[in-house]
Amino acid sequence: MKEKIYIVDDTLVFLKLFTHLLSDYETKTFINPDEAFEAITTDPPDLILSDLEMPKTNGIELLKKIRSLENTKNIPMIICTSHDGEDMLQEAFREGVTDFLSKDTVSGLVLNIRVRNILDSIQKTKKIEQMDQEKNTFLRVLCHDIVNPLSIAKGFHRILTQTIVNPDEKVQHLFKSLGRSHQKIEEILAYTRERLSIDDNKKHIVLTPLKVSTLLNDLDFLIKSRFQEKNINYQVVCENLDLEFLCEKSSITNQVFANLFTNAIKFTEKNGTISFSIYEENDHIIFKLRDSGIGMPKDLVDKLFDPNTTTSRPGTDGEKGTGYGLPLVKTFIESYGGQIEAHSHDIEEFPDDHWSEFIIKLKKSQNI
Repeated sequence: MKEKIYIVDDTLVFLKLFTHLLSDYETKTFINPDEAFEAITTDPPDLILSDLEMPKTNGIELLKKIRSLENTKNIPMIICTSHDGEDMLQEAFREGVTDFLSKDTVSGLVLNIRVRNILDSIQKTKKIEQMDQEKNTFLRVLCHDIVNPLSIAKGFHRILTQTIVNPDEKVQHLFKSLGRSHQKIEEILAYTRERLSIDDNKKHIVLTPLKVSTLLNDLDFLIKSRFQEKNINYQVVCENLDLEFLCEKSSITNQVFANLFTNAIKFTEKNGTISFSIYEENDHIIFKLRDSGIGMPKDLVDKLFDPNTTTSRPGTDGEKGTGYGLPLVKTFIESYGGQIEAHSHDIEEFPDDHWSEFIIKLKKSQNI
């Protein structure tokens, strides 16, 4: 099916010219802008091509009316004009015009390229929105389906703790770890549901204070075994463990810092060192995670947070990754009102001084 374009111009010559130039599309012409607006609201086109200067209702006034309605506000609009007044052009951009073309120089090739690019961009946007909807549907189903097996696992855990009398220290530790694992899964499920509600504009993300000591304790549970597997020396530098910062409690541990630490461990060789420094800086808390790993070349550092670029590579023990972790980390940190930056010395360029460092800046809680 051909895409539909409405052409609005008070000059018959230009209506015929643009109709001819856009012969690959289904076109409909209007001399009267008010009649065009009525047609746009009842049967919205894929794109509007409008003159700027017209009697009674000019192109900018038509644009304002289109942008004011829910069912027409996103229709792309190109204004064609011989007028080069800067004030009018700036006003058109403020009101959301998609593009400009000069009637004095426009050609069929240029017009068709502009129109095609705009329509293709809209199709890509719609496809992305559809994929997001499908992803959200999948996550909702996943959250729902995990609840039952998780409940069964928690039930068996409860039965075991009640059945085994006087368990030795090792069994007690296993029970404790299993219980905390269940708790972490429930936190992740709760956050996923919360995030889906935020994405659907049903609610706003709620930031709450979290103590540094709580964060470090949760991280120790999540990643301690990974440090031990590669015999990595882990150092924490923090003068005040009671510092509090604003975040969403589940994601800051499970999505943000767990991801950053996993990457640091992945690219640090056995017997290496990872340091985690935490300190105040004005109204923010700074988290600095630095490893003695193989580092990254500058071109890779520049693309780390880009979700459209593949940055995955094997770790020092052949560990695999997806390349999606760091873009997600950045998204979460920005949702807290924070910032993240990365720096590195690649082992190829700096054989005697190679490392990677991530610096996260989060707002300090007013409770401090």
